[in-house]
This record gives sequence, structure tokens and C-alpha cells, in this order.
Amino acid sequence: MEDNQYEDDQKKLQSSIGESPSKGDKNEDVNKEAFPRRWIYIGGIACIVILSFLLYYSENGMWSKTEKERIPIPNENEDVLKLEMGLIEIGTNPFREGYFVEKPIVRNNGMSSYFHPTVLRYDIGLSNIWREPLGSIRGYDPEEQTYENGVSVHIEPHKEFVDLMDDVLGFNLFTEPNSFQGHPVISTINGNLYTLSYQVGSEFENGDTPIVPAVKDMDLLLDHATEVDIVVTIQEKEIGRFYLGEEMHQVYRVSEEDRLEVLYTYDNMVRGNNEYVSEVRGEIIVNQSYDKRTLQRGDVIFYQTPQMENTNQSDVPSNSLGRIVGLPGEEVSIKDGVVYIDEEQLDRPYNKALIQGMNKETYLEKKIDDHTSSEKEEILNYFDQGMEAVEVPPNTFFILSDQWWDSFDSRVFGPLPVDEIEGKVMGYKEGIEH
Repeated sequence: MEDNQYEDDQKKLQSSIGESPSKGDKNEDVNKEAFPRRWIYIGGIACIVILSFLLYYSENGMWSKTEKERIPIPNENEDVLKLEMGLIEIGTNPFREGYFVEKPIVRNNGMSSYFHPTVLRYDIGLSNIWREPLGSIRGYDPEEQTYENGVSVHIEPHKEFVDLMDDVLGFNLFTEPNSFQGHPVISTINGNLYTLSYQVGSEFENGDTPIVPAVKDMDLLLDHATEVDIVVTIQEKEIGRFYLGEEMHQVYRVSEEDRLEVLYTYDNMVRGNNEYVSEVRGEIIVNQSYDKRTLQRGDVIFYQTPQMENTNQSDVPSNSLGRIVGLPGEEVSIKDGVVYIDEEQLDRPYNKALIQGMNKETYLEKKIDDHTSSEKEEILNYFDQGMEAVEVPPNTFFILSDQWWDSFDSRVFGPLPVDEIEGKVMGYKEGIEH
């Protein structure tokens, strides 16, 4: 009986403190079961978030260059290109066969003067779905996983324009071998701008004076210069065609407000023909609104002369003319009086030191006896100048005067920042002789 009373007392005690052996065991089992289930829920939600994140960036192309390079060739009729700009320009300065082929010829029109060109140039701006410059796109080879055969841009004139060229020039400008037809594509600073230049005038055999069409005929050519298709191909497959006459375009002329007329007397551009001497040619015409992104090697610019510490610049004007020789990313050097770009000899008529238009061999043969011994030594030093390689940083150009061996240019002050450029030299006004 005492045992029964003891068991009853124990049950009452456990009940008073909230303990129940069977109930406690049950709660412990429930807690053990709930613990892993909660973490399964949390892990599942985390996986969903991560997968959603990866899917979003995969679809939006936010991956490495390796992923970008696996872009396939566009399907037929797929809209992959857009013509952003078509600039038709006259009078740029391309070179052929080692000599200068364009000497701008200026004519008067009422109160204004402007030059008469010998070159027709198209600057074509294209955007594309590849999110990278067209110049780096290649046709995709699935077996090699490489890209071959780069993009090509060319111009196809309409029949009316072809007929006009036959009447005015006697040939189709766009099929002549002396034209730079943009194959392969020439890509400038902004990556999607391509330049195609076509020589309108022809030279005499000595290369001094171009023969150009009559003024009225040149005006006709310029007025019809938009009657062309801009054709873009990849692996010889057409992926874009734009009629310039209906697309966004601009026919290039220098307006009164954009034109700066400069009386230039500094002799840093003299190479024997006085191309940039105002006393002979007339005032220099500078286009101040020219798009600096389209400047390229060979262009003559008007710029603010950088000020150098501990350098005598008393005979150097505050603004100078110079020619663009080195582009951003290139290395410019001079060895034995010859200009080199990335260790390759520059194929331009201004790449070698000249005196009175003569190279070292010719001058030594014809003129050296006219000088004293000290003068002869100085002349030989002119012809044999050198310069260590200089890398051209972004947003700068390496500028040389045409008479660079005796001038104040990038050899002294380094690559010229784009912001220091006032404009592009387009020609000159009527002068004393032409």
C-alpha cells in the first residue's frame, strides 16, 4: 500500500513541474524531425535565387570574351546593323605610290573662298548587335571555334550616278584600282567608323599637279554622291545594305561660322613646294567643327602649341600646323632620318628628312658644294636624325611637321592631346600663285 502511495506522490510531483515522460519523449522526436526540414526549405530558396541570377546574365550577354566570341553568323534578313551616320567629304589627303596626290585648288564664290577637291571620301558609321566593333567580328568556324574572313564594307553606286561619272570622268570612280575601297575595313578611333576614299583627280607623271574635273562637274558629283548603297558582307555573305540617299547622311562643306582663316608664316611645313605658306598660297582654311574622331594618319591639323618648361619657344607661334603621323596605341620612332610606325617604315612622302624638297642623296649630289665645312656637317646631322620609340597614348596623336627635322613638334613635346587640336586644315584661299 505504501508502494502505491509512493507512485501516486511521484506522479503528482511530475505533474506539478510539467514533466511527463511520454510527452517529453514525443517533443524530442518532433524537434529532431523539424530541424533538417527547415534547412531544406532555405537551401531550395537559395538555389532558385542563384539559378534566376545566372539565367538573367546569360540572356543579357554579361559573360566573358570567350562567350562573346561564340556569336553565330546572322540569319538571312536578320536586322543586325544600323547606319548611324554617312559622311560624304571632299578633299582629304590620301597617298599613293609614295607621293602626294592632292593639292587643293581654291575658287571664289562671292565673298567666300573654298577649295576644289581631288578626292571623294565616305565615312560610314555602323552599329551592330555584336556589342563590339565590326572590325573585330569574324565569320565563325564551328569546327575550329575561330573566326575567319573579316567584315568588308564597299560602295555600289546606282545607275544614275554611274552614268554621271561616265559623262564627267569617263570612268566609274568606284571600280578604279587607284581608289581605297575599304577592303579590309579601316576602323577609326570609335571602332564602328569606316573610311572609304576614292581619287577623283589624276596626276601628271611627276606627281606634282593633279588634273581635276571642271568645277561644275565636281559639283554634280558631290550632289549625287548619296546615290549609292553601302554594302556590308561577312564571309562574302551580305548582312547589311543601306541606301545613303534615304538614310542619315551629311554632304560635307565648311560653313562660314565653322571656318577659321589663318595667315600662316611659320616655315615648319615647307618642303620645297610652299603648300602651306600664306604669302604664296593665301590664308589657310581650318574647319573648327571637324569631328576629331575621324582624324587619321596624313591629316594636317591646326593646334595649340604646348608650352614646355626650360625651352626657348620665342620663334614658335602659339598655334601651329602639323601632320598626324602616329595614332593611339602605335609606337613612333625615327632611325637615320626615317620615320617608323611599330618598327615598319612609314610609307609616306614625309617619312624622310628633306631639304628644299631633296633627299639626302640628291642634295649631297647637287647642293653640298655650296656650303662650308661646318654647314656640311650640320646638314648631314639633319638627314641622320633619330628618336627612340614613343608610345602614343589614348586620345592623343603623334604630330610631325612636314619639315620635322627642323621643327617644334611631338619629337619635343610628345603626343598631342586631342583637346589641343583647333581643327583640320582643309585648303587655302586664293593666293599669289597656284
